[in-house]
Amino acid sequence: MPPSTVSTLPGLRCLIVDDEPLGRRAIRSHIDAHPLLDAVAEARDGMEAMAALRGGGIDAVFLDLEMPKLTGFEMLRALLIPPLVVVVTAYSDRAVEGFDVGVVDYLVKPVARERFAKSAARLLSAAAERTRSDASPSAPAAASAEAGQSGASTSGASFFVPTDQGAERIDLDDLRYAEAWGNYVRLHLPGRTVLTKGPLYDVARSLPDAAFVQVHRSYVVATRHIQRVTSSAVVVDGQEIPVSERHRATVVARLGLA
Repeated sequence: MPPSTVSTLPGLRCLIVDDEPLGRRAIRSHIDAHPLLDAVAEARDGMEAMAALRGGGIDAVFLDLEMPKLTGFEMLRALLIPPLVVVVTAYSDRAVEGFDVGVVDYLVKPVARERFAKSAARLLSAAAERTRSDASPSAPAAASAEAGQSGASTSGASFFVPTDQGAERIDLDDLRYAEAWGNYVRLHLPGRTVLTKGPLYDVARSLPDAAFVQVHRSYVVATRHIQRVTSSAVVVDGQEIPVSERHRATVVARLGLA
Protein backbone atom coordinates (compact mmCIF):
# COMPACT_ATOMS: atom_id res chain seq x y z
CA MET A 1 0.00 0.00 0.00
CA PRO A 2 1.39 3.42 -0.90
CA PRO A 3 1.94 5.96 1.85
CA SER A 4 -0.44 8.87 2.24
CA THR A 5 0.71 12.04 0.54
CA VAL A 6 -0.07 15.68 1.13
CA SER A 7 -3.26 16.84 -0.52
CA THR A 8 -3.19 19.36 -3.33
CA LEU A 9 -6.18 20.99 -1.61
CA PRO A 10 -5.54 23.98 0.70
CA GLY A 11 -5.51 21.78 3.80
CA LEU A 12 -4.18 18.43 4.92
CA ARG A 13 -7.09 16.00 4.86
CA CYS A 14 -7.62 14.87 8.45
CA LEU A 15 -9.42 11.94 10.05
CA ILE A 16 -10.66 12.43 13.63
CA VAL A 17 -10.79 9.21 15.68
CA ASP A 18 -12.46 9.30 19.11
CA ASP A 19 -15.24 7.22 20.66
CA GLU A 20 -16.62 10.32 22.44
CA PRO A 21 -18.72 12.76 20.37
CA LEU A 22 -17.51 15.67 22.50
CA GLY A 23 -13.91 14.69 21.83
CA ARG A 24 -14.49 14.59 18.07
CA ARG A 25 -16.32 17.90 18.17
CA ALA A 26 -13.51 19.60 20.10
CA ILE A 27 -10.82 18.53 17.64
CA ARG A 28 -13.01 19.40 14.67
CA SER A 29 -13.41 22.94 16.02
CA HIS A 30 -9.62 23.31 16.20
CA ILE A 31 -9.16 21.92 12.69
CA ASP A 32 -11.92 24.10 11.23
CA ALA A 33 -10.20 27.18 12.66
CA HIS A 34 -6.89 26.30 11.00
CA PRO A 35 -6.41 27.45 7.37
CA LEU A 36 -4.21 24.49 6.36
CA LEU A 37 -6.15 21.61 7.91
CA ASP A 38 -9.35 20.05 6.63
CA ALA A 39 -11.47 17.59 8.66
CA VAL A 40 -12.81 15.20 6.02
CA ALA A 41 -13.88 12.18 8.10
CA GLU A 42 -14.58 10.92 11.62
CA ALA A 43 -14.43 7.47 13.21
CA ARG A 44 -15.72 6.18 16.56
CA ASP A 45 -13.18 3.40 17.04
CA GLY A 46 -10.08 1.81 15.58
CA MET A 47 -11.94 -0.50 13.22
CA GLU A 48 -13.90 2.39 11.69
CA ALA A 49 -10.66 4.34 11.39
CA MET A 50 -8.92 1.51 9.52
CA ALA A 51 -11.87 1.28 7.12
CA ALA A 52 -11.64 5.03 6.49
CA LEU A 53 -7.90 4.79 5.85
CA ARG A 54 -8.39 1.93 3.40
CA GLY A 55 -10.68 4.22 1.44
CA GLY A 56 -7.76 6.59 0.87
CA GLY A 57 -7.74 10.37 0.78
CA ILE A 58 -6.47 10.81 4.36
CA ASP A 59 -3.23 12.70 5.03
CA ALA A 60 -3.27 12.85 8.83
CA VAL A 61 -5.09 11.37 11.81
CA PHE A 62 -5.97 12.92 15.16
CA LEU A 63 -6.18 9.77 17.25
CA ASP A 64 -7.65 9.01 20.66
CA LEU A 65 -6.07 6.07 22.50
CA GLU A 66 -8.69 4.42 24.69
CA MET A 67 -11.44 3.14 22.41
CA PRO A 68 -13.58 -0.01 22.12
CA LYS A 69 -12.70 -2.88 19.74
CA LEU A 70 -9.23 -1.58 18.91
CA THR A 71 -7.13 0.94 20.85
CA GLY A 72 -5.26 3.74 19.14
CA PHE A 73 -1.84 2.14 19.57
CA GLU A 74 -3.14 -1.28 18.45
CA MET A 75 -4.47 0.37 15.31
CA LEU A 76 -1.14 2.10 14.61
CA ARG A 77 0.84 -1.11 15.02
CA ALA A 78 -1.53 -2.89 12.63
CA LEU A 79 -0.92 -0.43 9.78
CA LEU A 80 1.90 -1.27 7.40
CA ILE A 81 2.45 2.35 6.41
CA PRO A 82 0.60 4.59 8.87
CA PRO A 83 -0.41 8.14 8.00
CA LEU A 84 0.85 11.12 9.97
CA VAL A 85 -0.63 10.84 13.46
CA VAL A 86 -1.26 13.26 16.31
CA VAL A 87 -2.38 11.48 19.47
CA VAL A 88 -5.13 13.26 21.44
CA THR A 89 -5.78 11.71 24.86
CA ALA A 90 -6.56 12.35 28.50
CA TYR A 91 -3.57 10.22 29.56
CA SER A 92 -0.40 12.31 29.81
CA ASP A 93 1.75 9.38 30.98
CA ARG A 94 1.66 7.57 27.62
CA ALA A 95 3.58 10.09 25.54
CA VAL A 96 6.75 7.97 25.38
CA GLU A 97 4.77 5.02 24.01
CA GLY A 98 3.28 7.34 21.40
CA PHE A 99 6.63 8.56 20.15
CA ASP A 100 7.88 4.95 20.08
CA VAL A 101 5.36 4.24 17.32
CA GLY A 102 6.27 7.38 15.39
CA VAL A 103 3.50 9.86 16.16
CA VAL A 104 4.09 13.47 15.17
CA ASP A 105 2.79 14.97 18.41
CA TYR A 106 0.97 14.11 21.63
CA LEU A 107 -1.87 16.34 22.84
CA VAL A 108 -3.46 16.07 26.27
CA LYS A 109 -7.18 16.84 26.64
CA PRO A 110 -8.55 19.44 26.95
CA VAL A 111 -6.48 20.90 24.12
CA ALA A 112 -5.83 24.64 24.24
CA ARG A 113 -5.93 26.59 20.98
CA GLU A 114 -2.28 27.69 21.30
CA ARG A 115 -1.08 24.14 21.91
CA PHE A 116 -3.08 22.85 18.95
CA ALA A 117 -1.45 25.49 16.72
CA LYS A 118 2.01 24.15 17.67
CA SER A 119 0.89 20.61 16.92
CA ALA A 120 -0.52 21.69 13.54
CA ALA A 121 2.83 23.30 12.67
CA ARG A 122 4.65 20.05 13.48
CA LEU A 123 2.12 18.10 11.42
CA LEU A 124 2.54 20.35 8.39
CA SER A 125 6.33 20.15 8.67
CA ALA A 126 6.18 16.34 8.82
CA ALA A 127 3.83 16.32 5.81
CA ALA A 128 6.23 18.47 3.80
CA GLU A 129 9.12 16.16 4.69
CA ARG A 130 7.13 13.09 3.68
CA THR A 131 6.27 14.69 0.35
CA ARG A 132 9.96 15.37 -0.32
CA SER A 133 10.84 11.78 0.57
CA ASP A 134 8.09 10.35 -1.65
CA ALA A 135 9.32 12.47 -4.57
CA SER A 136 12.91 11.20 -4.24
CA PRO A 137 13.23 7.43 -4.83
CA SER A 138 15.92 5.96 -2.62
CA ALA A 139 18.17 2.97 -3.09
CA PRO A 140 16.46 1.00 -0.29
CA ALA A 141 13.07 1.62 -1.92
CA ALA A 142 14.34 0.40 -5.27
CA ALA A 143 15.81 -2.68 -3.63
CA SER A 144 12.50 -3.36 -1.92
CA ALA A 145 10.63 -3.14 -5.23
CA GLU A 146 13.05 -5.59 -6.81
CA ALA A 147 12.67 -7.96 -3.87
CA GLY A 148 8.92 -7.95 -4.50
CA GLN A 149 9.49 -9.93 -7.70
CA SER A 150 10.20 -13.08 -5.70
CA GLY A 151 8.40 -12.37 -2.43
CA ALA A 152 9.42 -9.44 -0.21
CA SER A 153 9.91 -9.89 3.51
CA THR A 154 6.98 -8.96 5.75
CA SER A 155 8.83 -9.74 8.98
CA GLY A 156 7.00 -8.41 12.02
CA ALA A 157 4.18 -6.74 10.03
CA SER A 158 0.54 -7.40 10.89
CA PHE A 159 -2.96 -6.01 10.55
CA PHE A 160 -6.31 -6.44 12.30
CA VAL A 161 -9.56 -7.81 10.85
CA PRO A 162 -13.02 -7.77 12.44
CA THR A 163 -14.42 -11.18 13.42
CA ASP A 164 -17.36 -12.42 15.48
CA GLN A 165 -14.99 -12.64 18.47
CA GLY A 166 -13.59 -9.11 18.03
CA ALA A 167 -10.62 -7.69 16.15
CA GLU A 168 -7.99 -10.34 15.41
CA ARG A 169 -4.35 -9.66 14.56
CA ILE A 170 -3.08 -11.34 11.39
CA ASP A 171 0.69 -11.73 11.04
CA LEU A 172 1.65 -11.25 7.40
CA ASP A 173 4.41 -13.84 7.64
CA ASP A 174 1.77 -16.45 8.51
CA LEU A 175 -0.84 -15.49 5.94
CA ARG A 176 -0.75 -17.93 3.02
CA TYR A 177 -3.68 -16.59 1.00
CA ALA A 178 -7.00 -14.78 1.28
CA GLU A 179 -10.09 -16.29 -0.31
CA ALA A 180 -13.41 -14.61 -1.13
CA TRP A 181 -16.19 -16.70 0.42
CA GLY A 182 -19.66 -15.25 -0.15
CA ASN A 183 -19.99 -12.11 1.97
CA TYR A 184 -16.83 -13.06 3.88
CA VAL A 185 -13.12 -13.54 3.33
CA ARG A 186 -11.27 -16.60 4.59
CA LEU A 187 -7.70 -15.91 5.68
CA HIS A 188 -5.65 -19.08 5.49
CA LEU A 189 -2.95 -19.40 8.15
CA PRO A 190 -0.90 -22.39 9.37
CA GLY A 191 -3.35 -24.78 11.01
CA ARG A 192 -6.34 -22.42 11.07
CA THR A 193 -8.62 -20.16 9.05
CA VAL A 194 -9.90 -16.74 10.14
CA LEU A 195 -13.26 -15.57 8.80
CA THR A 196 -13.86 -11.84 8.39
CA LYS A 197 -16.90 -10.14 6.88
CA GLY A 198 -16.55 -7.96 3.81
CA PRO A 199 -15.20 -8.07 0.25
CA LEU A 200 -11.80 -9.44 -0.70
CA TYR A 201 -10.95 -5.96 -1.96
CA ASP A 202 -10.94 -4.58 1.61
CA VAL A 203 -8.46 -7.20 2.79
CA ALA A 204 -6.30 -6.82 -0.32
CA ARG A 205 -5.88 -3.10 0.41
CA SER A 206 -4.26 -4.01 3.75
CA LEU A 207 -1.65 -6.24 2.09
CA PRO A 208 1.67 -4.94 0.70
CA ASP A 209 1.85 -5.17 -3.08
CA ALA A 210 5.48 -6.30 -2.87
CA ALA A 211 4.55 -9.48 -0.97
CA PHE A 212 1.09 -10.46 -2.24
CA VAL A 213 -0.40 -10.92 -5.69
CA GLN A 214 -3.99 -11.36 -6.83
CA VAL A 215 -4.19 -14.53 -8.93
CA HIS A 216 -7.95 -14.70 -9.37
CA ARG A 217 -10.95 -12.53 -8.53
CA SER A 218 -11.43 -14.74 -5.46
CA TYR A 219 -7.81 -15.20 -4.34
CA VAL A 220 -4.86 -13.09 -3.17
CA VAL A 221 -1.71 -15.11 -2.48
CA ALA A 222 1.53 -14.51 -0.55
CA THR A 223 4.23 -14.87 -3.20
CA ARG A 224 6.81 -16.19 -0.72
CA HIS A 225 4.59 -19.21 0.01
CA ILE A 226 4.01 -20.24 -3.61
CA GLN A 227 5.56 -23.71 -4.04
CA ARG A 228 4.72 -24.44 -7.65
CA VAL A 229 3.27 -22.68 -10.71
CA THR A 230 1.38 -24.29 -13.57
CA SER A 231 -0.36 -22.83 -16.59
CA SER A 232 -3.61 -22.43 -14.67
CA ALA A 233 -2.77 -22.54 -10.95
CA VAL A 234 -0.33 -21.87 -8.14
CA VAL A 235 0.25 -24.25 -5.26
CA VAL A 236 0.46 -22.97 -1.68
CA ASP A 237 0.93 -25.40 1.22
CA GLY A 238 -0.14 -28.22 -1.10
CA GLN A 239 -3.37 -26.41 -2.02
CA GLU A 240 -3.96 -25.70 -5.71
CA ILE A 241 -5.30 -22.17 -6.27
CA PRO A 242 -6.64 -21.19 -9.70
CA VAL A 243 -4.97 -18.45 -11.74
CA SER A 244 -7.41 -16.66 -14.02
CA GLU A 245 -6.61 -15.59 -17.57
CA ARG A 246 -7.05 -11.97 -16.50
CA HIS A 247 -4.37 -12.22 -13.80
CA ARG A 248 -1.93 -14.68 -15.42
CA ALA A 249 0.39 -12.10 -16.96
CA THR A 250 0.69 -10.23 -13.65
CA VAL A 251 1.47 -13.44 -11.76
CA VAL A 252 4.12 -14.47 -14.29
CA ALA A 253 5.78 -11.05 -14.14
CA ARG A 254 5.69 -10.83 -10.36
CA LEU A 255 7.31 -14.24 -9.98
CA GLY A 256 10.01 -13.40 -12.52
CA LEU A 257 8.88 -16.12 -14.93
CA ALA A 258 8.39 -13.88 -17.97
